[in-house]
Amino acid sequence: MKIKTQPISLVLMVILSASGIANASEANVDLAKDVDSPLAEHYQAALNGESEGLMAMVSLYERIPGWGSEEPLQYWLEQLADKGDIGAKAKLCEFENQVAFDYCLSAAMSGDTQAMLSIADKYSFGDGVRLSEKMEAYWLLKAAQAGDSRAQEDIGISYFWGRNVPKDYQQAYHWFTLAAQQGEPSAQRFLGQMYLEGTGPVAQDYAQALDWLQQASEQGESTAQMELAIMYYKGVGVEQKKVEAYAWMRLALERVLGIHKREWNNNLASIKSGLSEADIAQGEKLLQKLHEEYLD
Repeated sequence: MKIKTQPISLVLMVILSASGIANASEANVDLAKDVDSPLAEHYQAALNGESEGLMAMVSLYERIPGWGSEEPLQYWLEQLADKGDIGAKAKLCEFENQVAFDYCLSAAMSGDTQAMLSIADKYSFGDGVRLSEKMEAYWLLKAAQAGDSRAQEDIGISYFWGRNVPKDYQQAYHWFTLAAQQGEPSAQRFLGQMYLEGTGPVAQDYAQALDWLQQASEQGESTAQMELAIMYYKGVGVEQKKVEAYAWMRLALERVLGIHKREWNNNLASIKSGLSEADIAQGEKLLQKLHEEYLD
């Protein structure tokens, strides 16, 4: 990428501002006096193609918004990327032009999972490339196979609902398990539901369902919290505990939006109808405890 040459005074203004030597908005800055600042030295090193100087310039323009920083930031990232820095190539995924895309693709092909996800997103939204579900799925699968938990979760969801792929509960279970083991809450919730309902080839197992739904609930996954509340309310695979059911359902309702809110409110009303005033008060105390442990 070629950029317009910036006046040395402007570059030094940015450097001095980042160094805390002077406020960049001040008119009376003695550039000659402060040109020996460490960042000025890094600037010269960057001009000489030295990696340390290039990294310093990237860091500088990431820290100082404005000043026409986007174009020079891409330039310095490219200089660093040309030295084989995969991280610099991956950062170029954030830019929306063909040159940046090529560097991003290079990072993805080198095994950088964040770059793989960025490429998948670009094909999903047509961001600088033609929309392609096939290419989106290809790069998402590559990231999942490389161990990225977010990609594994997304692949699992695709197979679970048959989104852009044939519905396949065995594949969904496989990818949900991998993602859930890495702590992805939505994957934990899907896995818990599959055990709860005995979905497809997955044998019904209330103990496994409770374990995964509990883990997802503790991470704030509202649907998991609702499912956990119902398990406690009905005593499915666990001792019936209506106070716990009340607290978890109340917590779930704090985050639910849209069409599920009415249904979940009805669930809460059913739970509440079987509780005394003392039970409800106890449930409110438990709700506060859940807030403190998992939300605050």
